[in-house]
Amino acid sequence: MLIFSMHTSALYVTRALQCGVKGYISKSAGAEEFVEAVRQVAAGGRYVERDLAVDLAFNVAGSDEPGAALSTRELDIMRLLAKGENLSAITERLGVSYKTIANSCTTIKHKLLVQRTSDLIRITVEMHAS
Repeated sequence: MLIFSMHTSALYVTRALQCGVKGYISKSAGAEEFVEAVRQVAAGGRYVERDLAVDLAFNVAGSDEPGAALSTRELDIMRLLAKGENLSAITERLGVSYKTIANSCTTIKHKLLVQRTSDLIRITVEMHAS
């Protein structure tokens, strides 16, 4: 199910996702993003409007839901991505294996409801700029 709503609060998005919806997009989103949301949800994926995903990322750390918050390591990885570091550079900086960083990125993408690394990088840059 894809929710098309007038509400742009992270609270509404969170509640909808907790109820089991697979996607959430507001009326303020562009037509191209709406089409992308429909495609992803119809294909069995998940989608949250880009701007709302950023809000969720900011609010997720304060969530009372177990496992919803990004770990300190995940936040470190996001900060380094925002600075333009690639995964290899992050592995060297944090002293862990490439596979560990790649797995962490997958976990972060899942928590932030994005599928592509490019979306994750965009969110980290937007978060860093705010």
